[in-house]
Amino acid sequence: MRSIIIRIFMSLMVSTALLGQSGFYGWNQRTHSELTWYTLETEHFNIHYHNGIEEIARKGALIAEQIYPTILQQIEVEPWGKTDITFTMEDEILNGFAMPSDQIFIWVSQNDVAGHFGGSEKWLRLVLPHEFQHVAQFN
Repeated sequence: MRSIIIRIFMSLMVSTALLGQSGFYGWNQRTHSELTWYTLETEHFNIHYHNGIEEIARKGALIAEQIYPTILQQIEVEPWGKTDITFTMEDEILNGFAMPSDQIFIWVSQNDVAGHFGGSEKWLRLVLPHEFQHVAQFN
């Protein structure tokens, strides 16, 4: 009985989070249909990015593969399927978030804030391990 209650509670939590994200994009109408999207596939990741940030996506793919074995070893989880990472520099923010559905979203804005983190590569080296740890813990 307790296991059923926990599963229902977790399902409600995940559903609420997913609905909250979809509402955000619907509310501000910033889905960026004007962008052309590409996917770069690596051994453990699908890297999604739009035109204009190809170099950032390549750096992100390299960093993601570098951190992959270390994070799995530290958290003591077995490998699973591929994780999707989406990079964008629209919206002029510097942020990221992870979802239980093996998805990571990272904004790599080139505004003045990025300079405080040492530029896009240093930002990627900070945010990718952090967000991937969440995905690994979800698994």
